[in-house]
Amino acid sequence: MNYMSRPAVDYEKPKINDIIERVCKHYQIPISQLYIKRNFREIVEARSVVMYLLHRYLGMTSTEVARIFDKNHATVLHNCNKVEGFMDIDKNYKELVNKFK
Repeated sequence: MNYMSRPAVDYEKPKINDIIERVCKHYQIPISQLYIKRNFREIVEARSVVMYLLHRYLGMTSTEVARIFDKNHATVLHNCNKVEGFMDIDKNYKELVNKFK
């Protein structure tokens, strides 16, 4: 068999639930906490990272991501910009976010 007859390796992007599970595991919060209305720091940060990854990395629209969290699209865009701002400033934060991809 030569390289022309071998199928190409298709690397799949992680699924939505995989990203959510990994982020929640890192922040040590139950998945259900992402969907509540409370604004504890750990929950807000985890939710922001998940929104960023779903919107920027998986290519979901801000409206699709907003529906998952019962928010509006502007909230998703705000969180994405906030995460990108932190990533620009803090190299460790950027490595953390990129590890969830």
